[in-house]
Amino acid sequence: QHHRRMWMKQSVEYVTLMRERYSRFDLHLMTIEEALNLTKNLQANPFAMSVGSSCTTLIFHTAELARKEGHPDWVQLVALIHGLAAALTCVGSSSSTMLASGESSSNDEDYDWTIYVDARVMGCRSPSNTTFLEFRHLNPDELDSRYNTRIGLYHEHVGLENVLLSWTSSEYMTSMLQHNNVMLPKEALVLLKLFPLVDWHSRGKHTTISNDDDEELKSFVADF
Repeated sequence: QHHRRMWMKQSVEYVTLMRERYSRFDLHLMTIEEALNLTKNLQANPFAMSVGSSCTTLIFHTAELARKEGHPDWVQLVALIHGLAAALTCVGSSSSTMLASGESSSNDEDYDWTIYVDARVMGCRSPSNTTFLEFRHLNPDELDSRYNTRIGLYHEHVGLENVLLSWTSSEYMTSMLQHNNVMLPKEALVLLKLFPLVDWHSRGKHTTISNDDDEELKSFVADF
């Protein structure tokens, strides 16, 4: 059901509204440690039939794997924070109903964008082997002639840093780091932003809009 709702909700209009709403970063102030303490009460996979690991446990496990594999400290940091947008659910700030206008829609109440799903490039046709393609017909952009072609509203090799991705925890965290001028290598932001874009780094899609810089980092992102 979550993936079905994702296809229904994540449109160019929706992502634009969410970007506007969350780019002010005025919802809650907390440290990384405080965010980790909040997410320890959240289940990593809320759709599992049985109770599993907490978000915090999964986050620490991912960061520890990065350390054991010898990745630099900035990769370990990305592993540690990539899912921390989930903390917003604990302070009542993550609902998809919190649009730029501050208004809500009862149809949105069950959709939580902080739950991990593969990211999609918005504003162009989804690849034929993308995740849960059977729900594509429910997407508001599907019949919009501006968005339903191979490159949609983009030009060839525009670069993935210049495309609109679906609104996810990784997208929020990337924007948050940029907003706070966190000193990290550019590759750290690329890794955080693009690792959920499985269609690109693991299925060979979106090569008409990616550029040479993207392709140079593709195998590194896919390995995360």
